Amino acid sequence: MPKSTLHYSIEPFTAIGAEDSAEPTYIGRVANSQTINEKALVQRLVDRYGVSEAAAKTVLLGLRNEVEIAMAEGNRVNLDGFVQFFPSIQGTFSKKLERADRKRHKVSVSTRLAPKLHKDINARVRWKRVVSTSPRPHISRILTYDMNEVEVANPGMILTLQGRHLKIDPKDSEEGVFIVPGQRKGSALRIESYGPVQPTSIIFQIPAELTQGDYHIEVRNRMRNSKRLSTARYANKLIINKATKEKPTGKAVKRKVTSPR
Repeated sequence: MPKSTLHYSIEPFTAIGAEDSAEPTYIGRVANSQTINEKALVQRLVDRYGVSEAAAKTVLLGLRNEVEIAMAEGNRVNLDGFVQFFPSIQGTFSKKLERADRKRHKVSVSTRLAPKLHKDINARVRWKRVVSTSPRPHISRILTYDMNEVEVANPGMILTLQGRHLKIDPKDSEEGVFIVPGQRKGSALRIESYGPVQPTSIIFQIPAELTQGDYHIEVRNRMRNSKRLSTARYANKLIINKATKEKPTGKAVKRKVTSPR
């Protein structure tokens, strides 16, 4: 079985109620963990197994649909060595012959990971200890005003980044959201127009003068008053269309943002 390198750091841990004189305890934490979304997973299947992107998407979509259908029929789904899905009913009935009511009853889905999955993951891991570092920013997704994930956008559009440790100082020219050209040469463009900036989300406006092409989206900030600049780059490129003559509205910038799940 090919090995995969897992980077981890060791950090001090204080148990609740522990005495001051107690021996120090240390725990391991996964370092530099990133979120692999469905698009990135499809790309990994294409790169690693030589399947087409369309085939990989079809398999993932088909698997998800069949799991949904099977459980909607009241069945358990067991992916051997991986995970088991099983449905249950939530809500109470007042009479033995009472019919299910969508307002009071619903199907709940539970999962149980296979012990073999834990065993196989540990057999694959190659451990590598790294020096513990401060938390780093991470972008989990980019959303439109109506909270849909976006891959293609227009100049002037209002977008929302969601993730963690995203807090920036808009007054600091080295911090902020940066748009970096993808396959073309060019310098990064710093976003100047922001809405509310929170640790879990940033609302910003794509510059109206941005030219057509594909770009990387980055967040650069300093964590916990550190002098060192940290950078997070979104896993997928953002494609920018040609500019339109329509004036973008700035009202969406004041929109309240829901926290990422």
